[in-house]
Amino acid sequence: MELHTGKDGRTLTLVFGSNVAGLHREANAAFAVRHFGAEEGRWNGPVGVSYAIPYRSSKLELLPIDVIKRYVDLFIEHARAQPQTDFRITRFACGTGQHAEQDMAGLFRLVPSNCALSGIWQCQLEPWRGPRILISDPTDAMRSQDAQRKMRHLLEDKLAATDNGEIVSIDGVSNLRMDEALARVLDFEHRIVRPDLARYGAHAGMACEVEAVWSSTHLISIASNVRRTQPMQIRLVALASREGLQVSDLHV
Repeated sequence: MELHTGKDGRTLTLVFGSNVAGLHREANAAFAVRHFGAEEGRWNGPVGVSYAIPYRSSKLELLPIDVIKRYVDLFIEHARAQPQTDFRITRFACGTGQHAEQDMAGLFRLVPSNCALSGIWQCQLEPWRGPRILISDPTDAMRSQDAQRKMRHLLEDKLAATDNGEIVSIDGVSNLRMDEALARVLDFEHRIVRPDLARYGAHAGMACEVEAVWSSTHLISIASNVRRTQPMQIRLVALASREGLQVSDLHV
């Protein structure tokens, strides 16, 4: 299997939530099977360039937080022993009726510097970082001054004032110039997520959407009254909702 390496030659490993039955059917687990070498039946530890952390039992029941912590602690030991590897940790065990975001994020408080948490969990541990806002504008509605005015009002109403934050863009999908201008107005950083054809091949576009949502805390979905919402936007909103982002609709 081809290793997932970045420009600096470091290996990238995807960390995902699993179950003791070894059934990798949930979205991030299935993504790990398809692209990172995870295998059915392998429910704990490293496989390929993935790492499974169980949070459900063999009967698919939610495990207690203290039991999950034992598996997380084993992962942290593994990550510390692999300083040449970068670990991307997906959010898990935080759905409806599951554990609180802050409790799950807190289990990863002591991860080494080669680990990256999802945007939501990172902001749970480091709230000073501020929001990471992904904007979906498939019809390029933000070119109009009226849409820009509505966007400013939405940001004022929905997001607390902060000196830190990011605008997240998807290269090839987002209007990078508009997003860059918005980032300057807010004095935010501008993160651009680009498709990785070498890693994902024909699935690079969809994988790019997954990574953009993983790195974000908010999604603003812009719908034009003139043109219909695009399939990509429908997919992105569904993905963001599933991953716990705060989703806001802006009608222009």
